[in-house]
Amino acid sequence: MTEQLTTFEVLDKMRLRFPRQVISKETVEAMEEDLADIDPIHLGLICRQLWRSLDWFPSVNQIRRAYFDALHGPDAAATSWDKVRRWTINGPRVAQGSHKAIEPTALHGFDTLALKAIKIMGWAHMWDGTEEKYLRRDYLAAYEQARSQMADTFAREGLMGIEPSIGDGATPALGGGR
Repeated sequence: MTEQLTTFEVLDKMRLRFPRQVISKETVEAMEEDLADIDPIHLGLICRQLWRSLDWFPSVNQIRRAYFDALHGPDAAATSWDKVRRWTINGPRVAQGSHKAIEPTALHGFDTLALKAIKIMGWAHMWDGTEEKYLRRDYLAAYEQARSQMADTFAREGLMGIEPSIGDGATPALGGGR
């Protein structure tokens, strides 16, 4: 059973993993405040991944980015594409007899990243006769662009309007991590 640590305890424990750097308790307290919107359990998993892969103590930005990337990784993009593709096939039509589906919205259960990817790609692009494999490629590229933009925003500003959902049925990278 994993012990439940507070944000401060996770960061303080992480501080000990980088003996070449002197990180004061005051710095840890400041970081605790900056990372308060991340659940300590998830923060612990992210910090464990970071201290195993970095040579130097990470910045708040690096920790926040790693957390966002774990929530919205490649599995979420593929799951998002599957949902968008199903919508293009089975979603409500713009007119009776039309082959074009109405553009999805949050009210239809699409997460913020999917909607941003659709906006980047352009919903009309879904109907321009492009083969499905190319549509998928274009959508995944648009999703990655949207994910990167949101990750940057999250790293700078925190959750502020960003839903940390991982899409319909996707499994976050945070689930395991040894």
